[in-house]
Amino acid sequence: MDYIQNIRKKVGKDKIILNFTSGILSQLGKILLQKRADKGTWGLPGGDCA
Repeated sequence: MDYIQNIRKKVGKDKIILNFTSGILSQLGKILLQKRADKGTWGLPGGDCA
């Protein structure tokens, strides 16, 4: 919790956007990828929390 409080001291009440990514591995050892709609490239599922 100290981490967020530290950030709050610096940015005040401005919105903090947290980015993340994840990996999903099947029982067959395959990795789930997501095709991007904007570029058509493949990558790990990800996004942000606002």
